[in-house]
Amino acid sequence: MKAMRTFERAFHDGWPYALLCLDIQMPNLDGQGVLDQVRKTEFQRGIWGGTGVKILMTTSLDDPKNILQAFRQQCDGYIVKPVGHEELLKQIESFGFVQPAQAAGKQ
Repeated sequence: MKAMRTFERAFHDGWPYALLCLDIQMPNLDGQGVLDQVRKTEFQRGIWGGTGVKILMTTSLDDPKNILQAFRQQCDGYIVKPVGHEELLKQIESFGFVQPAQAAGKQ
């Protein structure tokens, strides 16, 4: 619940998040529920088709049911914990937030 209030407040204040990292196993409203609510909120505001916040699921759950559910609800990426630095950076690069290390001359 707190995650949704924070997301909505940031959106309302004109500073929407570019990236959300969600764990599926959160109290009250779990990460799958937050993902669903975020996408519904965006849809109500005319945001759809991958133009909203990038959502990365970071969780210890690696079963096909949770993975498929997350992608059906339009998550943008899914990483199973423990999350390594390189894996996280690669995912963030795929979202276009940073330049790949090779393109930036950092081989």
